[in-house]
Amino acid sequence: MTALHLDAWFNNLKDSCPNWIAKMQAY
Repeated sequence: MTALHLDAWFNNLKDSCPNWIAKMQAY
């Protein structure tokens, strides 16, 4: 895994976390 790959993965994780939290709060 390259640093660029890790950075992209981390950015994707940050993008998906708020969505996941919003889904949990919806219940």
